[in-house]
Amino acid sequence: MLDETEVRKIKSGLIHEIEDLNQEISIKQKEIEESKKRTWITQAKLKVVNKILEDQE
Repeated sequence: MLDETEVRKIKSGLIHEIEDLNQEISIKQKEIEESKKRTWITQAKLKVVNKILEDQE
């Protein structure tokens, strides 16, 4: 059986790991949002180019 000190050390370590993982998740979510924005901008540019090409035909 673990004593109280060992339990606190393990609990503290797990809390720090969870905080680190949450930070990584937050960073990845921001990267995904930026990627979505770039995708939307690219799609909008392609629509404009396609419209110009259609109008030239």
